[in-house]
Amino acid sequence: MQAIQIFDSWAGIHHERGYAEFGVPYAARVLNALGGLRVSRIYLAVGASHLYSQIGTLPAEVVSVDWRCGLNRCRLAMPGKVIQGNLDPAVLLADDQVVDATTVQLLGDGWADHTSLTWGTGCCPPRRPIPSRGWWTACIDSAGQPARRPAA
Repeated sequence: MQAIQIFDSWAGIHHERGYAEFGVPYAARVLNALGGLRVSRIYLAVGASHLYSQIGTLPAEVVSVDWRCGLNRCRLAMPGKVIQGNLDPAVLLADDQVVDATTVQLLGDGWADHTSLTWGTGCCPPRRPIPSRGWWTACIDSAGQPARRPAA
């Protein structure tokens, strides 16, 4: 195992005080318990951009963010964390040119050394099995190094 991801699906329903009391302590407890596994801990709090300053204090190496908040804004709210950014899943229903252009825009909004880009989780079928060739080209051009492409 190389990583473990915690999906906190209801975190976003909290306001800041509620999350500080009922979210942070328990998320931290789980993430601390996973620390002994010596793998990257990834934390995803759905719809929780208003909580990113608190989420940034959690003992996770990576914070997965959704498409609703720009990568630069996420990075400013959670300095020192690897940000796993996500392409809007609705875009995946468009043609390749729209997917590619949106990817370039997303990468331009905050690609850095500590960024991972994910392929639109949360999309209802039908969806693409793998990204288009242009998507990979955009990732390679933005990162300055080849991205690993899964086998077709």
